Amino acid sequence: MRRKEGNNEKIPNLTKPVMAFLSIAGLLTVGSVLQSTTPIFHTHIASSVAFAQQQKTATEIISTIKTLLNQTINEYRNENFTGAQQLASTAYLDNFEFIEAPLEKHDKALEKNTEIMLREQLRQVIKDKSPIENIQELVNNVNANLDKVGTLLANESPIQTMTRK
Repeated sequence: MRRKEGNNEKIPNLTKPVMAFLSIAGLLTVGSVLQSTTPIFHTHIASSVAFAQQQKTATEIISTIKTLLNQTINEYRNENFTGAQQLASTAYLDNFEFIEAPLEKHDKALEKNTEIMLREQLRQVIKDKSPIENIQELVNNVNANLDKVGTLLANESPIQTMTRK
């Protein structure tokens, strides 16, 4: 009986160093795997995300947004819902966001209202596959707001933008 107890005491004493060794070995293995994959990961991101800075007037940005919204309607009409969603997102993220700050200085309510229509409502009606008339009405409202924005920002300096290459 005593001998078994003695053996049991030795096993836990050996287990701790073995567990520590396995833990360290595991960490070293994970570390070496991460080291070998990190450069590939960074290279992929760096090569796939390239931006170009440009100076654009508010009028140019608004024109681009309107063009994208017209393309959104066309893609939606052709039942390319994914394409319509991407175009709507581009209109907001890659364009309207650049005129938000200058617009907020002139008319915060107009800025917020237009932002919500572009960022939330338009993308939601596309996601919900609403009738084309609902989307056209929303785009008409955005365009009316954009006309007001154009008037307010007509005398603003060109805006620094970033576009994906």
